[in-house]
Amino acid sequence: MLWQTALRSDELSRIRIDNIDFEERDIKIRSSKLNKKDHPRLYHRHVWWEKNLDQLMFKWLETHRSRSSKYAEESPYLFLTTHSEQMRPSHISRIVKEAAHAAGIQEPLTRESSGAVEQWLITGHRLRHSRITQLVNETDMDLNWVRMMAGHAKIDTTLQYVREDWGLAHDAYHDATEG
Repeated sequence: MLWQTALRSDELSRIRIDNIDFEERDIKIRSSKLNKKDHPRLYHRHVWWEKNLDQLMFKWLETHRSRSSKYAEESPYLFLTTHSEQMRPSHISRIVKEAAHAAGIQEPLTRESSGAVEQWLITGHRLRHSRITQLVNETDMDLNWVRMMAGHAKIDTTLQYVREDWGLAHDAYHDATEG
C-alpha cells in the first residue's frame, strides 16, 4: 500500500476506515506536513490504489485485522497492533525493513564507524520517493496531479523527482509530435 499510494508512514498509520471509498479505490488523507490554514486544498488530499491490491485489502479487513488486535472492533484505524488501536509510523518502518530482508532485497546503504547500519536501501520513505519518481518519469500522469497526490505544496518539490533522461525525452518528443 505504501508503494501504490506514495504515502508517508505516518499518513499510512492514520488511515481511518471511514475515509476509504472501496469502489473508487480512494483514501482521503490528512497531510502530516502541511497545515490547514496555509494549504486548505492540500491539507486533506486523496490517494488511490490499483485493482491488484483489492483482494489484499478485503482479506486484511475481513480476516486479519480482527484477529490481529483486541482493539479491532472499536478502532477506527485501518492498521493496528496487538498493543494499540493505531499502528505507529515506526512500526510500519520496521515492517517494511523486515519484509525487504525476508525477500532478500534489503542491503545497507551506509554504515557508522562502528559498523552498525546507518541507512538501509529499502525503507518506507524510499518506497514513497521511488513511487513518486516512477509516476513522474514513467507514466502519463500530469505533474500537478502527482504533486497533489504526494501532498507537495510546491511543484518545485515534485520536480526534484524528475530524472534527466535523454532517451525518455527523445521518445516523449516523438510520441507528442507523432514523428
